Amino acid sequence: RAAQPSLSAHPTSTMTRQYRTSLASRERNRMHARKTRQRKKEHMQNLQDRADELKRKQIQLKQSINEKNTASILLGMFSKSKDGKDAGTSIDPKVEDLLKR
Repeated sequence: RAAQPSLSAHPTSTMTRQYRTSLASRERNRMHARKTRQRKKEHMQNLQDRADELKRKQIQLKQSINEKNTASILLGMFSKSKDGKDAGTSIDPKVEDLLKR
């Protein structure tokens, strides 16, 4: 009668190999997950920095618009006399400075 190979011929070495493979696979997965989380964290920080930068720029632009509007109003007030005639070149230097911004 021919000997049939037993399913448990070398159970320990097969199980050990599978266990090592499983451990290696889990470690690779852990490393990949760690790197993915780190990339996401960096990306979110970059987005937050950009949002902060844009918010500062928005505030700066709004201030500039307000200053120009104020200068325009002042120019209108000081460029005409009470009777509606042009007052000439009597523009306040502060108004001129605001207009140059």
